[in-house]
Amino acid sequence: RERRMVNDAKKYELEDRATRGRRMVNDAKKYELEDRATRERRMVNDAKKYELEDRATREKIRARNQLESYVFNLKEKEQLKSLQSECGRIMTKMHQQPTGNESYGDGYPQTASINQGPEVEEVY
Repeated sequence: RERRMVNDAKKYELEDRATRGRRMVNDAKKYELEDRATRERRMVNDAKKYELEDRATREKIRARNQLESYVFNLKEKEQLKSLQSECGRIMTKMHQQPTGNESYGDGYPQTASINQGPEVEEVY
């Protein structure tokens, strides 16, 4: 059967006699091309329409990324200061250690080695 559609396009209903199945077939290739051009124009118009909104969103995202980067760098600096402070404390303790047969603390063996500093466990 033949049906008329909008814009004078034809739509055919085909019936498969073996399976009794039906399907619709369009004879509107030129209208599909026209629809594609219309869609492209609409997309270009939408891009122009939302250009300011997109720019504002892009600026918000850029500002948020900069803020996150700044916060990350601050945290990193704080961790670095903490690490430097801890290393300074350890270095001071290492240089204050007596050399010779004195003990490094309770539970640590006495050694005669001159170049040996505190044990790692002692730092914590």
